[in-house]
Amino acid sequence: MYNRNYEWTFPPGNIVLIAMTHTTGDLLKALSKKLIHLSGNDMVNKRLSGKGTGGIFNVCDEIPQFVLNRLMEGKKFKIVDMMEPNDYLMDEDSSKFKNAFERHLEEYGLSEESLEEDEIRERKDQLRIELGMPPAHEIIPSGHQLELPKSSSSQSEMARHTDDKLQTDLSKENLKKCLVKMERERVRFEREKGLQTLYAAFGFLVWQSGDGKEFTSPILLMRVSLEKGRGEHSYTVSASGDLESNQSLSYALLQETGVLPPQVHDFVDEDGGVDIDRFYEAYEGFIEKYDAWKVLNRISVGIFKSRGIPFSEILPDGYSDENVTAAEEMLIGRDEMATNSGIRDVDNITSRDLVPSFALNADSSQHAAILEVAEGKNLVIEGPPGTGKSQTIVNLISNALFRGQTVLFLAQKLAALEVVNHRLESVGLGKKCISLHSEYARKSTLFESIGDKIKMLPPNEKVSLSQFQRIREERDSYLTQLNDHAHHLSRKVFEGDGSDSLNEDNLIAHHALTTYAIFKEQIAGEKIPHFKTPPNYDLRDLNKDLDVVSRLEELALNVDQSNLHILSSFQYSIIPNPFEFDEIFEKLNEIKARTEKFPEDYRHVDLESLEKFTHKLINTQKERVRYEDSENKLSSLIGTRERPNSEQAKIHQENLGISPSIGLWINASLMPWSRAAKAKKFFQFYLDMSKSDMRSLQNKAAELVSSLQIKESSLVAIQSAGYAETTSKEIEQQLKWLKERIIDLVDAKDFVSQLSLSVGNFGADLISKKLSELMAAKSSFIKLCEINSILSQLEQRIGGGEWLRKLVIDSRPLKNLLEAGLYQFFSKTVSEKSPKIFSFDGKNMNRLREKFKKAEEECRATYVKEIASRMPQAENLPKYKRATKVRDKMGQQLLNHIESVPNARITVRELCLRSIDTLKHYTPCFLMTPSSVADYIPKSTEFDLVIIDEASQMLPEEAIGSILRSKQVVVVGDPKQMPPTRYMQSTLEDEIDQDDDTNYSILDRAMLAFPNFRRLCYHYRSEDESLIRFSNNEFYENDLMTVPNLNNDDRLGVKFVDAKGVYNTGKADLVTVDELGQTAGWSPSKNPNPIEAQKLVEIILHEIRERPSWSIGVAVMNLKQAIRVDELFQEQIDDTIRAYLNHWKNTPEYFFIKNLENVQGDERDTIIIATVYGKNHEGRMFQRYGPINMEKGENRINVLVTRAKRRVVVCSSMNPNDITAQNAGPQVLRRYLQYAKTGQLEDSSTKNEPQGDHWYDAPWEKWFHDRLEADGYIVNPQVGVSGWRIDLGVMHEDFPDGYLCGVELDGKDHLRQSARDRDIERQAILESKGWTILRVWSIDFFSDMEGEYKILKSAIDQLLEEKRKDRGEAQQDTIEELTEEDTEMAQAELLEY
Repeated sequence: MYNRNYEWTFPPGNIVLIAMTHTTGDLLKALSKKLIHLSGNDMVNKRLSGKGTGGIFNVCDEIPQFVLNRLMEGKKFKIVDMMEPNDYLMDEDSSKFKNAFERHLEEYGLSEESLEEDEIRERKDQLRIELGMPPAHEIIPSGHQLELPKSSSSQSEMARHTDDKLQTDLSKENLKKCLVKMERERVRFEREKGLQTLYAAFGFLVWQSGDGKEFTSPILLMRVSLEKGRGEHSYTVSASGDLESNQSLSYALLQETGVLPPQVHDFVDEDGGVDIDRFYEAYEGFIEKYDAWKVLNRISVGIFKSRGIPFSEILPDGYSDENVTAAEEMLIGRDEMATNSGIRDVDNITSRDLVPSFALNADSSQHAAILEVAEGKNLVIEGPPGTGKSQTIVNLISNALFRGQTVLFLAQKLAALEVVNHRLESVGLGKKCISLHSEYARKSTLFESIGDKIKMLPPNEKVSLSQFQRIREERDSYLTQLNDHAHHLSRKVFEGDGSDSLNEDNLIAHHALTTYAIFKEQIAGEKIPHFKTPPNYDLRDLNKDLDVVSRLEELALNVDQSNLHILSSFQYSIIPNPFEFDEIFEKLNEIKARTEKFPEDYRHVDLESLEKFTHKLINTQKERVRYEDSENKLSSLIGTRERPNSEQAKIHQENLGISPSIGLWINASLMPWSRAAKAKKFFQFYLDMSKSDMRSLQNKAAELVSSLQIKESSLVAIQSAGYAETTSKEIEQQLKWLKERIIDLVDAKDFVSQLSLSVGNFGADLISKKLSELMAAKSSFIKLCEINSILSQLEQRIGGGEWLRKLVIDSRPLKNLLEAGLYQFFSKTVSEKSPKIFSFDGKNMNRLREKFKKAEEECRATYVKEIASRMPQAENLPKYKRATKVRDKMGQQLLNHIESVPNARITVRELCLRSIDTLKHYTPCFLMTPSSVADYIPKSTEFDLVIIDEASQMLPEEAIGSILRSKQVVVVGDPKQMPPTRYMQSTLEDEIDQDDDTNYSILDRAMLAFPNFRRLCYHYRSEDESLIRFSNNEFYENDLMTVPNLNNDDRLGVKFVDAKGVYNTGKADLVTVDELGQTAGWSPSKNPNPIEAQKLVEIILHEIRERPSWSIGVAVMNLKQAIRVDELFQEQIDDTIRAYLNHWKNTPEYFFIKNLENVQGDERDTIIIATVYGKNHEGRMFQRYGPINMEKGENRINVLVTRAKRRVVVCSSMNPNDITAQNAGPQVLRRYLQYAKTGQLEDSSTKNEPQGDHWYDAPWEKWFHDRLEADGYIVNPQVGVSGWRIDLGVMHEDFPDGYLCGVELDGKDHLRQSARDRDIERQAILESKGWTILRVWSIDFFSDMEGEYKILKSAIDQLLEEKRKDRGEAQQDTIEELTEEDTEMAQAELLEY
């Protein structure tokens, strides 16, 4: 048990979750009640009227036991008519009855002319009961008994009823009408809902519910088939199923009495026979305490409508607690809707391990969905029209089988089951799958199929897993190489952030190389600087920089060209305001004036030289001062005496000694010839110190020597400086002047430095000249500053500023050269980072792609064969005791028995109950309808995966039984398509259960229960994009990728025909349900719009005769109109039309005329749409459009307009502006009619439409475009109206209605795709639509641009020549004429289509 604070209740219109505690299974029990409706459920209440009304005939004069035995033995009965019963209803001609019937019609606002014959009969039968008249079927002559005898009748009586004829209560004509109607309804229910509705009913119970309402319910049911013989009135009936108790009646009686009535399986004998009389006796015993209840021993054959699923199917008993909990969690859901899973890498190693291959081709959106399912997730796969849902389902199934899982594929529509089954058969997986529904569930068919599937394969058909793995590894190696090359080409030139995701702004290697190839010639011989772009530099940055350069170019053009040379020395980048501007030029004038004051000798002297000279003069001045100071000292020492030589004085000083001593003094005094004596005498003379002591003399001598030395050295310095004759004062004056000039030059230097003005050595002459140039360019000064500002910014961002400055000065094209230079720089960067990129030229790429394609095909084939060749090992099969009797055989033993005895007397249900767990080892995939699951699959049987198709139309109670049997759930559908409607309702409008919930599907539940969904994005159905464009824009935000149109084929697309009809509104305009339980626009008139009906039939006949090889479907927006069109069309069937109908009849694309509610899942070459509604005879337009006015009415339009593969013809009596109702449905209808008439979307701006300069994906695309147009071709870029576009579409004026070819470049869109999309699927799909695709590889273009163009043009020229040769008459569209035998066989069929 588990507790959740929810209870599921069922109020009018919605399912509401109310807070409370409940236990496991409560939700399922509540849901099961929705399977039983007493109103409109033929299994609970079936009217047994005469004349074949209600799609049923009664059996007369037969022995039920004999009829049952013969049918159970597989034998046929010939159906025999009887005389016309109208002769026995003369009492209806009385005035009393006629008056009562008129009042009845008036009460309901009806007229007899507006009713079908069956409806008239039903109403008259009801009236007979109200008037106390005997029912029509009871006044048939006694010679024909509806109440049949028991088997214990006399031998003569038995003998009379033991032939092969089955007597009915209908005349020949009524019998034929009844049988045709029965077969039509059977086929429609089977095709649209997967329901078996054609039964032989044995016994009826007349009983009353607690509220006194009376019911007539069939007790036993056997599925039967009708066949028409070669004679006009030759018909047979045979059994196609087992005899079963009516489970709906059993449930109703259980609810009413608290006791389950007798069940027929308790009365089956050892040979599989049933004693029906004994069973009836038991039933009579069951009801004996209810006086008003009785068993009717009758047999009726006909259509018994019901949900097809017994109430017990959903009850939790028999299912695992785990599965019950999971199913109820799914029904409850979460608080938020599922979100799209987003982009996924489908090529990485993990993905390849999860999904190693496919059974059918898969695009990346399908691949991503398959991967998520392979990971074990519950998932919603949103499949918009034509996006390959069945293809995806087949691949889901094959992947599950490869991983050893079991799969239940569930769908209501026979077409959906047939498509998947056919595709599984076509790829070679048929033996691993079993269809267990409709005709496939016929015992003989099923047993034969099982016998074939359990046979061992011949050894030569087996493939081992190792064989597959070897081929897979080879394929993966090619995939890796292709992806590696794509990675190198898509790699960012500058990977600053390390991100792998590609967007339109990324500067990638591919773009760099192809663009540089175009620019290469422009910069030949140009010395391109090494740029320094910032990390993660991308196309946005490039475009910003190029925009800046464009502004620079514009400024340069607007400047006086004679002033541009100033920029070579002027680099001031601050743009001054007016005040600053005035200050600058005021200062400029001042500086200029100061520099002009320099004498001529100093004008060319630069500041540095002047400063050096001044420094030298300062030193000279210092020497002059020293000289003069030393001279003054000498004067004080020796007066005016002649100045001795400093060297001579130095020698005497050394001889005189430095320190005084007695010996020296004596020596100098006593030996006059000595050197000391001479030195003493020398200094005494010059110093005039004859009587001084030795120490004083020595000191003065030192002063004298020093002064002499200073004087002599200073004199040398002064003389060498040229200032020997100049006084220090004069030098000082000169220094003062020089310092003033230096200040002038320093101020000038500071000023020109502030202006970023380069003047070389800062001489007065150069400064004055530069300032004069600036003064002359005063009017351009601010623009020059702007230019400098831009150049400065560019230098800081990307470098190359000086190169750009030179380009500006030389008036060269800046933007082109910078762009070319940058792309050269980018390309060099690419070559350094990815040197291997150049090894993948076109030849290598084509060779590698071809190897990949071949390996992929071989891998798929081997993958499928490996799955198909698997056979279960005996040790893995369920173990059962061996038995000798059929009734005791189980599992493998029972399967072996039916293989050897295909007509074994065992029912299909019994076979499944006793051997399905073994059968799943042989056929792990089951294809079934909800009702067949309930019929045949035991609750204890579990599948690993259930896949539910067309889930938007499947109710939760229809799907939940299959979900309860499965571990993982995948729901496939489209929330933008047809919602579900409940079909357990009467066709009488007063009995519609208004409280029924009509809005929620299992898809809606899954969208709330599962966290993620996957949308399939590639649309394959439409041969012309206009067929899906409206829906893509209106419902799918233009996310669907549609194949571009090859030509303007007038046969294709959407056509509008104005029917000019008048709508007969009658007294009421209601919504009711048709025989399938689908809501339908309904008018009291049998012929709502006769003019349009006639026009529609004309269109149908025209389309058949014009295009007999195209399948056709007709969708009518009103049930009565559809019936009337069908009648009119039947009247027009001739041999040609019959041949057409016969050609398509037994194919999935059979011809149909349907109400719009029943067309989901269908696709035809041509869809003809009849809108029916319009103005009435008074010119008044009622805003009532049947189900289109209802909730999700717009989804019905979406389904209606997306069924066609080639052509839609809209036949309408409405002008779009006639529709004024503001509901979503009518407004979508209005917009579609407008689109059909004009070909234009009301909102013409679509998400994927290129704008402005974005027509071209890359510059090389435009280069090819311009070259081809220059050579006489008409070239359209980005061909298509969705996200799937062809880079260039090439046309020629000789063939203006179509493209010669498409040119695909390996650009960004190409590189971002998965390997299969990029290198296999895209081109294959385009070629399948008639396109010739020529491809140009970027590396080849980079290496030899002109050479690649020549190759491309040569190929296009050849295509043009071939096109000219092929001119001729178009072939006539025909199908084979019917032979006489074909015609006879066609006429023997119950249905024409």
